[in-house]
Amino acid sequence: MNSKDALEDFLIRFGVWAGALLSLFFIDQVAAPSELVASVAALLVFLLVCGFVVSLGDGLRLQERSGRTVAAVVVLSVGVASVVSIQTLQPLLHAILGGVALMAGGGLLGAAVGRHVRDPSHLWPLVIVAAAADLFSVFSAAGLTRAIVESRGPVALSSVALHAPVPGFGIVPLLGVGDVVFVAFLCSASAASGLRRSRTNGALLATFALCGALVVSLGVALPALPLLGPLVALAHGREAAPRKSELAQALVFVGLFGVVALLARALS
Repeated sequence: MNSKDALEDFLIRFGVWAGALLSLFFIDQVAAPSELVASVAALLVFLLVCGFVVSLGDGLRLQERSGRTVAAVVVLSVGVASVVSIQTLQPLLHAILGGVALMAGGGLLGAAVGRHVRDPSHLWPLVIVAAAADLFSVFSAAGLTRAIVESRGPVALSSVALHAPVPGFGIVPLLGVGDVVFVAFLCSASAASGLRRSRTNGALLATFALCGALVVSLGVALPALPLLGPLVALAHGREAAPRKSELAQALVFVGLFGVVALLARALS
């Protein structure tokens, strides 16, 4: 895909993003749903956002970008997301602009890293380490995600999450930028290592549907990333079978995360 086609694809995708958020915002303003209807609406909007992220990751899977281009876009995206969060903007405008910045930077970063995964046997070790890192970040006393959530700072949370209007709830955070990066990584890694695109995308969508259903039914926010990678790897079966030595190395990293988490808990 040349630069002109890539720019056109970018504009179309984020035009759709802006249009979807505007429509949802209008529905939220005029609707007064019951608790049950609001819960169903929350699940549907979550799946809509996740579907958009999967579509973005799939679209980026084969696009070649130089390291400088990726770095520049990521830095610019972080800057835009931070500025948008700090400025007192209308929440809808914040959700649109912040979402564009986070998806552009996160998507390109994940795709750029995933493109270097040439052997399908590397998928399992990588997703195991990523899942452990995310669980550490969310649940450990020293975790970055936990620190951001517990700070309850709107600027920090707005800088790392996609927001969207949900009828009955207003504009709320739905998906972290880490999930955007990881989805793009999985799509790109699957393509680079010759794994089937349909299985990757199907597993991603099914995992998000499972996570959304659990969140709505339990009423508790759950991290999606620890399920995304393993279920994508499982979807590819023997094609993504890992080597024992690489699996052992991944488990060593998991053990290190566990040790650090225990130390952080003991010192807190």
